[in-house]
Amino acid sequence: MTLCPICTSETKTPPIQDFISPYKEEKYELYHCDKCGLEYWTPLQIIPEFYTSEGYEAYSSYHSGTRPFPQWTLPFFDYLPGKSGTLLDIGCGDGAFLAKARETGFDVYGIDLDSNSIMAAKNKFNLDTLSTASINDFVADAKRDNKKFDVITFFEVLEHQDNPLQFISLVKSLLKPGGWLAGSVPNRVRFMAEFDRKINNGDLPPHHFLWFSPDVLRYFLTHAGFVSISLHKSGNTPFRELNRKVSTLLTRRFVDRPHPLLEKVLRLASVPITCGVSLGYFLKPSHIYFQAHGDKYK
Repeated sequence: MTLCPICTSETKTPPIQDFISPYKEEKYELYHCDKCGLEYWTPLQIIPEFYTSEGYEAYSSYHSGTRPFPQWTLPFFDYLPGKSGTLLDIGCGDGAFLAKARETGFDVYGIDLDSNSIMAAKNKFNLDTLSTASINDFVADAKRDNKKFDVITFFEVLEHQDNPLQFISLVKSLLKPGGWLAGSVPNRVRFMAEFDRKINNGDLPPHHFLWFSPDVLRYFLTHAGFVSISLHKSGNTPFRELNRKVSTLLTRRFVDRPHPLLEKVLRLASVPITCGVSLGYFLKPSHIYFQAHGDKYK
């Protein structure tokens, strides 16, 4: 028996899956909450050094400042009312989102557990209002300075949390009355989710602990006291980049040594395959963007 980390109800059914992480060979078990629908891994425990030591290979691009712009942040610039005020980005990573938000008129701040990403953000984007800190430590400092924010964002952060109820409570304590919350999570029911998890460990612990669907995400935000909740598709790879990836995968699968004619045929074949994959992601997007208003508790 375990307790769901977002609705606290007892999960009495056995785990639906287990996984032994290559990182320190720890065993994790996946549970499904019958009340709210969340799927969550245990043991729930963030490992800060996992990020700085590049326990997941993608963090090398964060640290080197070579990561492509995060597509899942783009709906923020289309849907959030207003383009000014103080903005705190929790889990700011390499600072790419904050740099763009600054260009649109926000006074930006950021925190992250990963000191290497913070260093990359400062070097690449000249962001001097970032700090390596946990949200607990940052809240303590903000209370001392009586600092609150008009907008708080956390993109691809919620699924990492080992105590999401405490996390959202701390976020609320930093938000000005009537402020806005925005962010994104991977979509648990995205197109080819199982295939994606088989070819890499990015959606598995100790990287991701919580798996959200749109309904579960709305439940969580509603019960946290937010209103005017809206969810939007996000994170889908642009067609040209997706086609390049499909073409590369086909070539690796079927070409053992250079063969110009076969490679050309595979490049042509990749186009209809990419069209099918793009349609799948249009119907079941890779990520869910969310935003919500905080006026219920002002």
